[in-house]
Amino acid sequence: EPGDLLVMINIDMPPNMSRDGNNIIQDVYVSSLDAITGGDVEVKHFTGKRIKVSVPRGIQHTERLRIKSYGTADPQSGIPGDLYVRVCLYTPQITDPNHLDMLNKVKHEVIDEQS
Repeated sequence: EPGDLLVMINIDMPPNMSRDGNNIIQDVYVSSLDAITGGDVEVKHFTGKRIKVSVPRGIQHTERLRIKSYGTADPQSGIPGDLYVRVCLYTPQITDPNHLDMLNKVKHEVIDEQS
């Protein structure tokens, strides 16, 4: 007797991506200096397309930035979910003594300003 054929496809996600329904969560590594000053990062979408994302000044570790309609399409409606870029901060290795001096001066000025 004829019937429906159901096919299930499993797609392996890269280690820096996960899925939540039709939304994609992608980890992007941002230096702590860029988190302080803000700037742009390039995100490689799972389709291969490169997307420029503006990181706001003062962003915190694991905060998410939403990019509307860059998730996967809903199988019934075709409406795409969103891409959430999760910011993962890292500290750059700074070995130049002049750069370290400059950063220490700024650090002390910021601490004094906030006291």
